[in-house]
Amino acid sequence: MASSAPARRAPALPGPPAGLLAAVFPLAIVPFATVHPTPRAVVGLVAGLLGAWACAHGLSRRVPSAPVAWVAVLGTLALGLSTLAWLPVGALGRAVWQPGLAEPVQQALALAGAERQTLALDPNTSLRLWASTAEAFLLALGAGLTIRSSERGTALAWVVVLAAVALVGVAVAHRLTGAATIWWVSEVPAFHREPFFAPFVNPNHGGLACAAGLCLAVALAVRHRRTARWVAVACALALAFGVRFSGSRGALLAGAVGLGALALLLGGRRVRLAVVGGVSLGGGAALAVGFERAGAWLTDALVPEALGPGEDVFTGRGDVYLDAMALWWSAPWVGVGHGGFDDGFRVVKSTPVFSTTVHAHQELLQVAAEHGLPVLGLWLLAVLLTGVYGARRCGAADLGYRRRALLGGLVSAGLVLGVSCFFTFPLRIGALEVLAALTLGGVLGLAGHGEARGGRWLGRLATVAVGLLVVAAGVTQAAAAALYDHPSARLGASDPPMERADERLLAAIDGEAGAAADAVEGYRVALLREPMRRDTLQKLAIALEEAGEIDAALETRRVAVAVYPSLPWPHRDLARYQRRLGDFDDARHTWRAMLRLDLPEDEDLRYVPEAMRGPGDPVRIAWMVLPERADRLAVGARELERQGVPAAAERLLRRASRMEPRYLAHLGALLMRQERPADALAVAEALLPPSCFSERIRAQALLALARAAEAEDAYRAALALCGTQDPEISRELRLGSARARLARGDARAIETFEVLLKEQPDDHAVRRLLIDALRERGWNEQLATQLRALHDAGVARPAERDELKSLVVRGFRGD
Repeated sequence: MASSAPARRAPALPGPPAGLLAAVFPLAIVPFATVHPTPRAVVGLVAGLLGAWACAHGLSRRVPSAPVAWVAVLGTLALGLSTLAWLPVGALGRAVWQPGLAEPVQQALALAGAERQTLALDPNTSLRLWASTAEAFLLALGAGLTIRSSERGTALAWVVVLAAVALVGVAVAHRLTGAATIWWVSEVPAFHREPFFAPFVNPNHGGLACAAGLCLAVALAVRHRRTARWVAVACALALAFGVRFSGSRGALLAGAVGLGALALLLGGRRVRLAVVGGVSLGGGAALAVGFERAGAWLTDALVPEALGPGEDVFTGRGDVYLDAMALWWSAPWVGVGHGGFDDGFRVVKSTPVFSTTVHAHQELLQVAAEHGLPVLGLWLLAVLLTGVYGARRCGAADLGYRRRALLGGLVSAGLVLGVSCFFTFPLRIGALEVLAALTLGGVLGLAGHGEARGGRWLGRLATVAVGLLVVAAGVTQAAAAALYDHPSARLGASDPPMERADERLLAAIDGEAGAAADAVEGYRVALLREPMRRDTLQKLAIALEEAGEIDAALETRRVAVAVYPSLPWPHRDLARYQRRLGDFDDARHTWRAMLRLDLPEDEDLRYVPEAMRGPGDPVRIAWMVLPERADRLAVGARELERQGVPAAAERLLRRASRMEPRYLAHLGALLMRQERPADALAVAEALLPPSCFSERIRAQALLALARAAEAEDAYRAALALCGTQDPEISRELRLGSARARLARGDARAIETFEVLLKEQPDDHAVRRLLIDALRERGWNEQLATQLRALHDAGVARPAERDELKSLVVRGFRGD
């Protein structure tokens, strides 16, 4: 007889606390915001495990809501399509899928002795980053399936807010103590243009974390009462300070957008009208005056320290965006794989600017370039579905105002990160990727409260998607680690064989037998694993040369130029090698291509003369080597003058000054060295407005033409233009002014000579000018003093020694 007692149900799987899920964010902040491979792998593993746990708990309790299920399916499909980049292809397949990159990639692979390799340009990095993305997505889905109650959402928000406040505290402590590195004792960052912000190397990203936290803090202040409200208000004020303290214009903009969205979602009719009116007025004003001018005004008003000298408002992003679009068009359907943007960008970079671009500074463009248009479309659909769903549910009466406030805070925090995707790369920073996952999941979870569940087939599809993600993320991360330094793995990293090859190359240079062949083999393995790495090609060329493979070394250097045509160093190496082989004309054409590009400051003073060396007519060589760049023509003119061809140097400087009038001053200096002061004066006066350099030349020319009064005025004007920051220029101008006054018969100029000598007693040229002035005035005692100084310094000329003896005989000892 069957028992009538009800069957026992298995105990439900306990879910992870919301605070534990949210704790991944502060965990990710500590190791330099998780930008390095090892911390990112560890944080990703923690996020993936917690996300998988939360997903298992949520799916075991209920069928997910339709938005959660659809986001799971869309994200899994996007991640699945992005694995197409791991397919190995030959020349034909690459021409189909990566038409704009096929030629240089296949040339590099041929040097590595292979034809087939993955579409991903850096396959091991692609595996590792794919796993991190999948793990972050699991965290988002886990939050969406478990953070359904107001209490859980509040716990998540408080963890994020307090972590952001701690971030501000660390940033202030760093600044007050003058910390040179993050956490005081680390070596990060080894180099940075601007101050870091707490553990964030880039202060823009630290500011964004504060801006997202600010939106959540305001939402908590709206939601809570009494003491908790005042704590939230204090946190909001601290985070508002942090946004400003970061010096990030982008964080200010994104934070303003987030707070405006929060006001629209939670405010009444008047608040919404005020926000819409303010945005309309601001947008209309920006449209009227132009976005660049408006951006410059806002920069000067809010963060004047954000721009360096000569930087435009957009800090060169426009050129990067155009080149990123070109990279996307070079591989429109499958891209270049996770982490392959910098490898592919080297080929398409069109500007001569000397810089290394690792990110597109625009997430949509980078996702399109790395994964293709279909993957970008799927991710956009998933994010937009979440945002629209969350915003719509903020107006639902069944949620209650306090839950709506929390949901609005999460939506606005996510909007902060979404807006930042249009001008920076938050999803490439592990801590911000975790924050984005938490906000996405929090919106899905809180918005789903009280909503109807999705259909069973959709729930099963979501369950399958989550299961696939868990397995794939684990397998991929394990594969990336196992293949990293595997000797025969095509999906290994390029660094380990490179390091071993570097050691063997040094041994080959020291004369060890067989070391060159070992180095060649090591570099070929590295090149197979990352074919667009130009330093591998440059070192391979050196190893081939050591091994006696002259033609292969030449071809390798040519491929290095094709891989990174906008970087000067591959051109330099090729030009030097061509010259060693006696191909002087080819070498000069290569030098010309190099000199078209920007160089580090003052490096043209080194490379232009090197390019102009060699057999042949100096004028013809200059014509072949120098590109139509005013700065290069000016340095070339200096080299021609050194080689004894002043007329050709003058022609070059006249060409340069037609391109950039500031080089009229350099032309004037050349004319002064040729003792043509009248011509130099005409050239210097043609530059309007005058510069420090041109006014110096004008003053020198006037003095040489014996127009002393005008020269004195010109020296005074030059001192006003040049200031006193450069002591050498200041000394030159004070000396010139004294000479002009002396030429007018003003004996007070002698005092200036004496002051200059006190500053630099070994400046014997000034001492001799003083001697001439004293001799002319018959001031014999002082004359003897200055002649004795020359004698004691051991630099007196025979005539000066005789004059000193004569003065001593006459009783002027100069003691």
